[in-house]
Amino acid sequence: MTSAEQIVDIVEQHWKTRCRALLLSQLGLQIKNRGIDLSAELGGGKLLDWIKRDLHDSLRLIQHPQHLLVTGLVPASAQLPEPIDALFSSDSKGSPRLSPPVWAAFTKPLNTGARRIVTLSPSFRFHDITNQDVGASAIEVSRSQVDACTAELEADADGASLKIVPRVMEWARAAGVPHSAIVFAPKKGERRDLTLLEAIFVALSPAQLTRLAMPLDIAKKLHETNRG
Repeated sequence: MTSAEQIVDIVEQHWKTRCRALLLSQLGLQIKNRGIDLSAELGGGKLLDWIKRDLHDSLRLIQHPQHLLVTGLVPASAQLPEPIDALFSSDSKGSPRLSPPVWAAFTKPLNTGARRIVTLSPSFRFHDITNQDVGASAIEVSRSQVDACTAELEADADGASLKIVPRVMEWARAAGVPHSAIVFAPKKGERRDLTLLEAIFVALSPAQLTRLAMPLDIAKKLHETNRG
């Protein structure tokens, strides 16, 4: 198969088995895991632009109706439900959706010698430290937890959340972290705008998140500002 045919096949197989949109971030991981070389097709451009230009007859781009930075792919022939929110829902009924900062805290790899510390006020945040005494009361995401979650992502990008979410929930119970601090759950019928920081976490793939770095004052500003 050509590279284009492999991309179409990935999306079609995802649709056949899950009836869900394949997020662009998940597609990027599958391309990497399968060793598909798109350098000639992309020509230095973006994956999304190439799909729009060359694969529009085979694939359809779907935008989340509430979170406009979240985009997925379905086969062009797919019959879509109404509303289309269901195309972005978890494969497991009743499975909570982790907030973007919580997901990142468990899936962004830790540098050698670093420890990941969580704070809950005014909302869930994490930072990595080295050579510092954090105290016995500190809330920490252990290296083993991070390594396990990143391994799940690398092994199965599509199904990883089904294993990562229960792991995070168990961590929260053991650490005394309230359920409301880690889940993304706007009230039914209510549109909850993402903060700029959350929008960044949603838009970037796990591989891109590993390269993300910014000063804490910038992160604080983004976290306090809703996407307009």
